[in-house]
Order: sequence, then C-alpha cells, then structure tokens
Amino acid sequence: MLLTGRGDKLIAGYNTLTPKEREGYHVKRLRLVLAVTLLLTTLLLDIPFLIGDEENVMAIMASVIYIFIVCVVAIFLANTWCRK
Repeated sequence: MLLTGRGDKLIAGYNTLTPKEREGYHVKRLRLVLAVTLLLTTLLLDIPFLIGDEENVMAIMASVIYIFIVCVVAIFLANTWCRK
C-alpha cells in the first residue's frame, strides 16, 4: 500500500502536517523507508518461529535487538534522507 503511493495517511505524523510543512519532505523516500522498516520488522519478528525455536529466549532477544536497530536507523533516515 505504501509503495503504490496510496498510504500517505498511514504514516504517523505526516498526515497531521500542514501542506507547507509537507513540502519539506520527499514523500517517495519517506514511503520507501517506512515500507522497508515494516517489512524488516515483520521478518525479524518471525525468525524464531520460522526456525522452530520459539521457546528459545536468546532467539527472541536477538530479534528484539535487531528490531530496535532497524527502528533507530529508520528514524535517522526519516529525519535526514527524507527531508528536502
């Protein structure tokens, strides 16, 4: 939905900006960052279940740490690369 250009209202914070503030962002880049972040988060959450080790605490902790890293990188990219 985001990659097709119809999900701008799903981007938290972007839909509440005024039209003048929206001009300060590259919308296509913002959509790309959000779509990749959502995809990576979904995949990282599923890793312990895909390998059949859902009761292994270390696998779950590793997934949570990787998700945290992905979110920090996404926030950084949204505030630097996605701005005009």
